[in-house]
Amino acid sequence: MKNSTSNKTKFATTVAIVLLITSVMLMAAPLQAQTPVTPGMSGSVVGAAPAGANITYTFSPKARLAFTPNPIGVNQIFTVNIWTTPPPSAERFQKEYRVVITKPDGTSNTVKIESYVADGTAWFPYLADQVGEWKLQFFYPGQYNPPGWYSDGEYDGTTPKSQGKQGWQWYDGDYYNPTNTPVQTLTVQDEFVYSWPLIDLPTDYWTRPIPMEHREWAEIGGNYPWEMQQDTIGEYNGAPDYYGPYVTAPNTSHVVWKRQGEVAGVIGGEAGVYGDLGGAGTPNLIYMGRCYQTYNKPGVGNVAACYDLRTGEIYYEIPTSEGGVTPRWIAYDKAIDPSVPGAEASRPITATLISVDNTGNPEELYKVNPWTGSVSSYDLTDAGGPGRILAFRHNYFLSVRDSSDSVVDPYMISHFWNRTSIQDNGYPTYLYNWTVVPNTNDFTARLNSNITYRLCPSFRGSTNTEAGQWNWYGRFGAADLDSGYTAVARRFFDNAVWGGMAVGTSLTTGEVVWERYFENAPFSPRTTVQEDGVYVICFNQGEVSGLDITNGDILWTYSNNSYPFGGFWGYDEAAAYGNAYFWSYDGVQAFSLEDGDLVWHYDDVAVPFETTYTGRGGEEAYSFNGGGIVADGKVYTRNSEHTATAPYTRGWSLHCLDAITGDLIWKIANPMDPGAAADGYLTASNSYDGYMYVFGKGKSATTVTAPDVEVPKGSAITIKGTVLDMSPAQEGTPCVSVNSMDTQMNYLHIRRPIDGLYHNETITGVPVMLTAIGQDGSYVDIGTTTSDGYYGTFELAWTPTEEGTYKILAQFTGDDSYGSSGAATAVTVGPAVEEVDVGPLEDSVSDARTQIEDSIGSQTTYIIAILVLVIIALVIAVYSMLKPQK
Repeated sequence: MKNSTSNKTKFATTVAIVLLITSVMLMAAPLQAQTPVTPGMSGSVVGAAPAGANITYTFSPKARLAFTPNPIGVNQIFTVNIWTTPPPSAERFQKEYRVVITKPDGTSNTVKIESYVADGTAWFPYLADQVGEWKLQFFYPGQYNPPGWYSDGEYDGTTPKSQGKQGWQWYDGDYYNPTNTPVQTLTVQDEFVYSWPLIDLPTDYWTRPIPMEHREWAEIGGNYPWEMQQDTIGEYNGAPDYYGPYVTAPNTSHVVWKRQGEVAGVIGGEAGVYGDLGGAGTPNLIYMGRCYQTYNKPGVGNVAACYDLRTGEIYYEIPTSEGGVTPRWIAYDKAIDPSVPGAEASRPITATLISVDNTGNPEELYKVNPWTGSVSSYDLTDAGGPGRILAFRHNYFLSVRDSSDSVVDPYMISHFWNRTSIQDNGYPTYLYNWTVVPNTNDFTARLNSNITYRLCPSFRGSTNTEAGQWNWYGRFGAADLDSGYTAVARRFFDNAVWGGMAVGTSLTTGEVVWERYFENAPFSPRTTVQEDGVYVICFNQGEVSGLDITNGDILWTYSNNSYPFGGFWGYDEAAAYGNAYFWSYDGVQAFSLEDGDLVWHYDDVAVPFETTYTGRGGEEAYSFNGGGIVADGKVYTRNSEHTATAPYTRGWSLHCLDAITGDLIWKIANPMDPGAAADGYLTASNSYDGYMYVFGKGKSATTVTAPDVEVPKGSAITIKGTVLDMSPAQEGTPCVSVNSMDTQMNYLHIRRPIDGLYHNETITGVPVMLTAIGQDGSYVDIGTTTSDGYYGTFELAWTPTEEGTYKILAQFTGDDSYGSSGAATAVTVGPAVEEVDVGPLEDSVSDARTQIEDSIGSQTTYIIAILVLVIIALVIAVYSMLKPQK
């Protein structure tokens, strides 16, 4: 949506406020201390040492107490830190720290907490719920630690010191004397104490890396594919169609850069109107603004490449023949050092880029260094291999295989089906849940679960003569990993009757939990999608039904699709924002997951004689057959049909639609396949010309000039300049308005006429704001002008009213297509031109005539007339030169 960035900024601010209010509500009562997780360390005694204690060393520690912020506002939370020095030493901790907190009304509360192992520190949050002076004091009661072996807080007093103990440390008996801090004061005030200010989400051109201080930017820093949403069963066959809540995508058809991957287009000559197709593909993965993709490099062969999303700059290209691997998934791991309890607070998230070999039963797991492309390989064959990978999420894979060690292909499973039962194929099938986190070659060490899985019926797409049925193949099914169910739809032809069924299976137990039969057959196993627990199926006769994925109940059915092409469905559907999105030969539709209502229907009206398809109103309309994704509140999809016939239809395009309203935001010619998206950019592969295009915001450059000589006050001057697009795809071309962007991009990259197909479109430029700043700091708003859409130039006249030197600023604030830019120059304004009083013209002419008549007499009238005319002309000329200009 066009205002998505500003909406995100408002959303981030709102969330911060809501979280603050929520925290205050939740902390209405004193907080319990956040106790570090420590073992019992039996044998240690709190308080005075017991009689006969074996004490080799005695320590007199000092207690430390700190709390921040101070002062603090009422109903805000402060943090208390406590520790003792010297610390208890490695492998041990201090017991029963006590902090007495006394409020202004005299009531008090004692917080008890144990220290972390080794350093003797502890901390907890507390709610300041009264205005006034608070008193805090920290007490340590002392502690006796008997001699023995210690490890991470555990105690062993039975193993002799001489025997030794691997991984444990021996300590002689010691005693830590009691200690306490003085009473310290916390001031709680009525005024709210503010922390680090919110950093607004960027609306201008921005680049990676995101500064660590800009925590709010995490909302727009999404990568592709979304780790939290990689739950589409059959992930190996295609990426998820919804890119998640963190990915931003472009509101504009502006091309930032492009790269050719194959030779494609009209051949010409003896080939006539026919041509060759060939795409450049799109990235498998985008991480931190870097794209990862395998492509063919002429003269080298296939390379595993990493390049910049915004510019196309290549970071590395490693030939696959030399071990280059392109990652397909992102695993996020918060590494924790177990030797330092509490250290998890300082550990960053580690993102690991992973892949597997391209076989039905992978033998290798690869981890790819995002900076260098170096690869670590881990063997997966020790348990026969993981089988066919179905899904990846939260660092875990789901995969399926059978006990015969043959890979189970969810698209071609050799199960036969009849009307009464589901038959097994003679041996069990297993569903593996395994992790990528450990660095081990033992596959069994990666297994989280391994269940016997009763596969729902799938078919080979060929005649089963034994059962007398024609069976249809289909994919494993859409899954809801959170609820633990998967569902699959099938269609069949039995005894001259079409029909279908849907089967729901538990991902927890592997059992089929529901079956539902339909007289109407599903259009295809691929015309299904799942979201929010609703499994949506499109049928041959055009109906759309939503089923409860947990029990198979039909929640709703929509049956009012347009005639005749409504319900001629495409493939690769999507779901998000409470809607299911389907492509068909009469347009793109969005159905409500809640009640099945048609939320919107988008038609792409066609040029006459270019297609035989019609839209819902009967007009010629371009068809849609798949290739759609949803990202950042937008649906990106292309025109297509099942089997296109050459010469190919003219007018097919890539469309960007508002996911909530169905309104067209932008479109560009050629049926480009939308691919990976992140950071406000979308990649797309164009089979018509062999290029990969990257859409999004590019850089702009503004220049400005003014007269470089002093101009008189009151004289008009012209300020000039340019606003140009600096994107690599069309560097140095004019920046154009949002309304002209589709025309400009089609002209520059698709070679359409600059004034549109029908020569009725005009390209307009962008607004430029001009400001003058005087020597005294005063601002003069010169005005706003619009640059020329064809040349990128602008000009504006200004008449200075005061003397002095002015700085002239030209500013383009940017938009969805361009980042902002500006430039400055200067102009000097001098004194106004002095006026010369030459008197009235009539008096001068009369005086001249009198003087002439006196000199030569009235007899020479003819000569006088000529002289008078000459004199009058001269006087007028002089008067014109001396008279001040207004």
